[in-house]
Formats: sequence, C-alpha cells, structure tokens
Amino acid sequence: MSVGTKVYNLKTLSDGKIRVDEVDISSLPSDQIEFMNGDRQLEIEIENSIDHPRRISNASAKVMIDIMCLYTPAALCDENGQSAECDISNEDFIALMDNKCELAIDQTNTAFSLSGVNTEVTLVYTGLIANDYTEERYMCSALGGMMHGTDSNYSHVRELRNRFKADLVTVIAKNVKASINGIDTPICGCGNVFNGQADSAFSVVNQICATAASVYSIAHEIGKLFLVEASHHTSHWMEC
Repeated sequence: MSVGTKVYNLKTLSDGKIRVDEVDISSLPSDQIEFMNGDRQLEIEIENSIDHPRRISNASAKVMIDIMCLYTPAALCDENGQSAECDISNEDFIALMDNKCELAIDQTNTAFSLSGVNTEVTLVYTGLIANDYTEERYMCSALGGMMHGTDSNYSHVRELRNRFKADLVTVIAKNVKASINGIDTPICGCGNVFNGQADSAFSVVNQICATAASVYSIAHEIGKLFLVEASHHTSHWMEC
C-alpha cells in the first residue's frame, strides 16, 4: 500500500490480526522505483541487447514459465511476526508464507500483462528451502550454492526443481544485503543472468520487497532473467 511517498506492507497473521510494516525506502534499489506526482510507480526493466533481442511481446504463442518459490525459516518466522526460533511446522505459519508466494506470482503476471509482455508465470511449488537452513551473511552467495554447491540444502533445492520441473527458482529470505563501499547494505534481491541455462535460473529476494506495493521484487528478478529469445520456446521457457 502506498500513502504519498511512503510504502507499507499489510499482512494478515495466523491469529487474524493485521500487521502493518513501513518499508524502508532507503533499502530499495533506485532502479526499481520512480516517483510520479508524489506516488511510487513500478518500473521493471527487461534487459535488451544485440545478442539477446527482446521479442517476447511479438511471439505468436504465450511463453509459459514455471516458478518454484522457496523461503527460509527466518523469513517464515518473521512473516508471521515470530522470533527466529518459531515453530516452522505450524500449518498456519506455512499457509501465510505460501500465500505470499502466490501473491507475488499474481503481481508478476499483472506487471507483465500491463507491460505488454506476452508471458505468464505459474507457481508449481512453494515450501521451505530446508528445515535447518541458516541464511548466509550475504544471501546472494546462495546463488552459487544453488547452482552447483555440494551443501545438502542446496542439493535439495536442485532436486526439488527437477522433481517439479520448475523453469526458475526464487528464494525469499529475511535478510538480503550486500557490501557496498565496505558497508553492509540491505538490497531487494539478486539473480543470475539466465541466458537459457538451466543451472543459472535462481534468484533471491528480500522478504520486505517480495510483495511490497509498487516494488514487486520477484517480478523484477524474473524480468532480469529475460535474456532469452522467446521465439525458441513456444510452450515452456526451458524443459528440465
């Protein structure tokens, strides 16, 4: 929800209460946000280059992309207003986080439709990245782990991806930051350049940005992965 130049996240908790959190604007990347007459507007840039021309809008058949949305235990607990050591097996807690993934996909499809992008994303699986997963200091490092790391949790992510035949995987984390000029700075997310390679189709998104009004970081990270010629893929972007 946007009020003037401020943005808020509204969450319905498992006990029925409504939690309102103001989103720290300073933590949001400038390339995702613009101000129009005092209001925040969504701005998604889909990269274009000579090597990878953007032809998605002109494709005769809609491009279908299957998405797997995972989340860390820390994000699950925080989304439900709980401490880091909450009961991650609580069905109400899990349902709330699964709903967040579903909302993010709905927002992504809306953003693509309004942008004239002839693409639709489908949520094929939601769940914890692993019960015992501890977020890395810099969650962007998890991209390499999901691609080819030997850690059992990251191997599990690849197994899930293959099982559910997901084209892309996004992970929602509580803390996503980067070292900028030697200072740990919150960022909304990070993702690999896809280039049609199955082992590169991973992204990490900050929990506060995942479904925040006018930010939609999951859509943003998916958009950055659009470096592929859609004319080569008429039904699915990539078969696993």
